[in-house]
Amino acid sequence: MGGKSVISEGIINFVGKITNISRSVIPNVSIIEISGPNISMKMDLVKDLWRVKVGDKVEVLITREKPSFEKGKDFVAHGHIVTKRKESDVYKLLISLWGFLVILISKDKSLHDTFGYVDKVYVKMRKV
Repeated sequence: MGGKSVISEGIINFVGKITNISRSVIPNVSIIEISGPNISMKMDLVKDLWRVKVGDKVEVLITREKPSFEKGKDFVAHGHIVTKRKESDVYKLLISLWGFLVILISKDKSLHDTFGYVDKVYVKMRKV
């Protein structure tokens, strides 16, 4: 992607860097933070599901269509859009992956236009 992010109808795609991994209050779950060009993401991730470390570069794809993926290499899960929020000058989009949260944060208002409430979406991540 070369330092750009795509935020448009039905798709969010960006390359970012894992900037922090912290422990969740939920056993065996970490909170992963990814920083991209004009978007950031926080998500709950079961520790043994996909192993990453701070500094890893990852591509994130969120789409309505099931993406192609490499089993054992990529992380793919599906869930639903549960909330859209505006807090001061940032927009947030919350996705529930069967109870585990993904929070996308951007100053770009189009983040709220990408998906509708309760849309089924796929979240794919891959190390690059």
